[in-house]
Amino acid sequence: MYNGCNWFVKCVWFCWLVVPAQVLAATAGIDEEEVARRVVADWKARQKCARVICYEVSGRIMVRRGAKNVLAAAASEQRGGGDVAGDEAQGDHPPEDTSFSSKRRYVLDFVNGRIRRECQQKHWSVELRKFVPTRDIRVYDGTSVTIYHPKEDNPGGLYSVPENTPEYSLGGNRLLFTLLGEVHDVPITLGHGLVKSPPVGLRQEINPTELDVYRTPAPGEGRREAVIRLGKPAVYFHEFRVDLERQSAVRGLRSFRGRELVQEIEIEYQQTGAGWLPSAWRSAVYVFGQLAEVGEFKVERIQINPDWDVDKELTLKPPPGATLRDEQGKHFRVAADGSRIPYDPTVPPPGGIPWIPFVIAGLGLLLAGILTVLARRVTRKKAS
Repeated sequence: MYNGCNWFVKCVWFCWLVVPAQVLAATAGIDEEEVARRVVADWKARQKCARVICYEVSGRIMVRRGAKNVLAAAASEQRGGGDVAGDEAQGDHPPEDTSFSSKRRYVLDFVNGRIRRECQQKHWSVELRKFVPTRDIRVYDGTSVTIYHPKEDNPGGLYSVPENTPEYSLGGNRLLFTLLGEVHDVPITLGHGLVKSPPVGLRQEINPTELDVYRTPAPGEGRREAVIRLGKPAVYFHEFRVDLERQSAVRGLRSFRGRELVQEIEIEYQQTGAGWLPSAWRSAVYVFGQLAEVGEFKVERIQINPDWDVDKELTLKPPPGATLRDEQGKHFRVAADGSRIPYDPTVPPPGGIPWIPFVIAGLGLLLAGILTVLARRVTRKKAS
């Protein structure tokens, strides 16, 4: 009886100590270098999953009270008024929590490295102290960035287009960081393995040695995920949560400046003909460690290799009469022949106001004719 019990105890100890140790060796002992190589390979494949992909996205953005105080302070300093972030007379920017809808559209040309981004939502105007409607179109044609703010869609605020403000901004590569630099746009690039900013040409050279595989999948986890860091922890770095079962899809991102959280993103994916692509996301911005802005978005439609004219979508050329600011910050107006002439607000655009003198002359002739007819009638009455 004793020997049987002793044998049973030994079996229990063997199963408790030896078997789990073997399981741990087979799972937790994953080669971190191999994980990094696999992730980089998957990310590169995501940039070749299709020729062209178009995303149509809608959602809402919530801005916390005082989230734009830093923006207001910067505007005040530019005017020589000092920092107004804590000025009780000025109050918070915005004065209360605010939410509004946001619509976005992205066209990604992976063959030629071109991008189109459209956004229609609201923008905080420091001058007007309120949120105003705004819409902009940004296109990277493979060599330079052009930004367009339609007059009719930007009635006021910082993105208004008064006579002395250009409708188009030509930035060369200088404006690449503005193309998809807003936190609510980042999930689109992350969804295709573009983890560095800016996403030049929708291609990204990244070496597995740049990735710090902070944590590999642990035993018992429902989904095989790895945590990977990129950047310098003492300065600025990103922490990615990568789904190894879905083509290394980036499911989460946390960005830090030192130990301070700057932004946080959670992404959901859907299976498509081009692999696992983003279907929804939540994006958050932190200012001085405090939550400042949150966006929740849903992909309403994905078009993979659409049959419409992609070149037309990815070309943004200022028409005659439009005002623009070039790469050096100089203002011009586009002439009828497409050339640029120095901008002068007192000079009317071609094809528009120059017709006014002819209209005035025509009205003058019409008035003269009416007066002549009336004079003849008066003369006839006197003669009779």
